[in-house]
Amino acid sequence: MPTAILNLNWADAVSEAHNLDAQLQQIVAKSKEGFVFKIDLQVQIHVSDTKAPRVISMVGTMKNLVNEVLQAAVGNHFRNSLQSMPAINFIETRPASAGGSVRTHSPAARAIPGGDQRCVHPGRHLPEDMVTVLTHREVANQEIETFKKQKAAQDQRIEMEQAKGTADMQADLARSKLA
Repeated sequence: MPTAILNLNWADAVSEAHNLDAQLQQIVAKSKEGFVFKIDLQVQIHVSDTKAPRVISMVGTMKNLVNEVLQAAVGNHFRNSLQSMPAINFIETRPASAGGSVRTHSPAARAIPGGDQRCVHPGRHLPEDMVTVLTHREVANQEIETFKKQKAAQDQRIEMEQAKGTADMQADLARSKLA
């Protein structure tokens, strides 16, 4: 049982050093709205040398731990998390969801008996229709800002024209007061 920190890739990449993640694949999950994502993950795990005998007695080998325990736990965690949230929330909170809270409360940390998970680095492949939606949304948001600025410019122009008109009328007003 390796007791060094191991990188496991749920992706097309395989860690050549140990080949324990050869059977791991991208996690396919569906968002609340039905967008399908392929999520790449890199998880760093560590089983200390003092806890390795317990892990071996529970799962047999490190390969069993990865293929039978971690694969299911991590995959189900991300599938369940994504299906309960809008896709845009997953995209926007992805870096935060991979931070410190994942380290202690993640499925990998819970699934390793006596082990420790160092960190999770999720990547993602956005569905083409999701990219289109996000692009359209961003263009619409930029147009809204542009229209607001154009309206403000026109409001300033109206105020300027009113001030100019009032100033132009001052000469006539002064003459009428004198007469």
